[in-house]
Amino acid sequence: MDIPIPADPSGMNPSSGDYPRLRLPGGRLFTERANRLRQLAQGHSLGEFLLFSANLADAQQALFDTYPDIPLPDLAFLQRCQEHGMAPLAPAGWALDPSWRPVLARLVAQIQQDPALPPMAQAALRRLAQAPAIGAGTKVTAEPGKVTQTETPSLPLAFEDEGDQEDGDQPLTDAALAAPDWTESQARLILDDDITGLDLATAPFIGAALQVHWTRLAAHLTPDQVAPPADKALCPVCGSPPVAAVIRAGVEDAGLRYLHCALCNSQWHRVRAECSQCGNDRDLGYYHLEGRQDDPVSAEACPACQGYLKICRLDKDHLAEPLADDLASLTLDLLLGEEGFARAGLNLLLWQGTETAEGGQSRFQEML
Repeated sequence: MDIPIPADPSGMNPSSGDYPRLRLPGGRLFTERANRLRQLAQGHSLGEFLLFSANLADAQQALFDTYPDIPLPDLAFLQRCQEHGMAPLAPAGWALDPSWRPVLARLVAQIQQDPALPPMAQAALRRLAQAPAIGAGTKVTAEPGKVTQTETPSLPLAFEDEGDQEDGDQPLTDAALAAPDWTESQARLILDDDITGLDLATAPFIGAALQVHWTRLAAHLTPDQVAPPADKALCPVCGSPPVAAVIRAGVEDAGLRYLHCALCNSQWHRVRAECSQCGNDRDLGYYHLEGRQDDPVSAEACPACQGYLKICRLDKDHLAEPLADDLASLTLDLLLGEEGFARAGLNLLLWQGTETAEGGQSRFQEML
């Protein structure tokens, strides 16, 4: 599922041969993520949260494997995207298929069976289960696991103690939950990366369901249906920001950097000689925790845009996984925040850890 293009002329990339410009998600992605999270949880100060995230990834894999029949964009739409350099699965480009809502209901039901869930997580899941739109929409009757092409187009709040809530984190009112489109509107806020009005306790679960939906779609495209990104900082498949970067270690791509999409889990090539966000190629800084130079996770920080993105090096640990290793390295986020850099990566399980260049509040200190 990879399409080769001529090697980049940068000295930090292979000088000969072809390499894939785009890697679409594999069928066992969520299982690999769950395994990595369990490995990272051993002896970790955030072990409980990492183990919960592993269980969530297991639930995502089960849903991915049995996802209902959903339409891909039609051929004419894909051709227009190719011609204009647009992401074919960008949420703004076509309507969100209603099949994601029953999937969210199944995800909630499965996670609720975890006996180790903290009270706040249980409360968040109850609120989701009560939201009227969670089971609304088209009845799913298609054959599971089949996608067809058609002609029509601190820790997350649930892991905090109740006494740690801030005024803006209070449970939703009955009136808010009664809104028939509440779940859909929350999904749209997540897809727009807009924290205003977002219920932070339930956002990771809604984000997890959306991630399964878009990963399933992306896995059934082919690289030749996707144009190179007009904005190299955004996913060429769905237009979302990355969660982190990956330095690969395969035969055909050793040493190449790919950005890993936070939503659809595709990876696209981005040269290493410049900032992944703004393209600046001067005075980039690379940060790691003191005494941990051999860790597979570091961060690239740019003095021009004042942003940073984490990097997972598969040549140091072939099991490193962008979302999992991001969750397990929040101390590094603290370090970069103290240096005045804003987080560029988006993690759908870590909304409260997102600090924006506009000065959004970070809760990494509370988490640790």
